[in-house]
Amino acid sequence: MDRKTNQRKTIQLPQIIAMGLIGLFVACEADTPYPDNPALELSGTWQCRETSEKLPPSSYTVSIASSSSSGEEIEVSNFYQLGQARKVRILIQGYYLSIPVQTVDGFTISGTGSVNGRFDQISLTYTVDDQSEINTVQNIFTR
Repeated sequence: MDRKTNQRKTIQLPQIIAMGLIGLFVACEADTPYPDNPALELSGTWQCRETSEKLPPSSYTVSIASSSSSGEEIEVSNFYQLGQARKVRILIQGYYLSIPVQTVDGFTISGTGSVNGRFDQISLTYTVDDQSEINTVQNIFTR
């Protein structure tokens, strides 16, 4: 009897491990393969949740458009709630984003960020200098 008990445990342990691994793989969401043109993948309308040092939290809509044929640059309209006619340029390097120093409507903006593996969330941290004070801002864009 003791021998059967040991044999039963040996048979069940691999099955338990296999079921656990299957459950783990099913529960994980796979990242999208990296796109040929990441700028086109990011193009569209996004919801922005913004927090900053100087202003109360806010939510608003931004629009992203590809601004290069290489797929390595986008333009964001209504960035920092500056209006749809104002655009901020962002460079794409893999999943890393860079906001080069630029002045838009009197605001000097620069920063960094990232896009997640599914290309459905963008995180940005940047500074805005309006010539009287500097505001550090965090944005989360989602679709």
